[in-house]
Amino acid sequence: MKDKFKVGVSDYWLYNYHFKKKSIFLSKNIGDQFLNTIIINTLVPLLVLYADEKKADKFKQKAISLFYNLKNENNSIVDGFKKIGYKSKNSAQSQALLHLKHSYCDTKKCLSCNIGKQILSNEKVKKLF
Repeated sequence: MKDKFKVGVSDYWLYNYHFKKKSIFLSKNIGDQFLNTIIINTLVPLLVLYADEKKADKFKQKAISLFYNLKNENNSIVDGFKKIGYKSKNSAQSQALLHLKHSYCDTKKCLSCNIGKQILSNEKVKKLF
């Protein structure tokens, strides 16, 4: 499936990094991590929407399967959770961490979140207060 999303760049960008600034030839391709991000954030939601519209559960199952079989996203939020001991194994888990950050951390609802409660009950954190 990833092959369908791989596209090249025009000849101009093979010899340029910036506008009007020539560089040596370098083949430029979309990386696997970026392809995963495209699939996670566009294809999976579209499959779910299509499944709902057509009442076709097989497409929803495909979307869920993609979620669990794609590598986790690599971004600062996922890295932040990794630093405190919560490593995601796939894109479903990394999306869950993004949701937790948005729904609990960003809105300062730490005591409503099991991870927040665990962090705040840590002896090292208690000493800070």
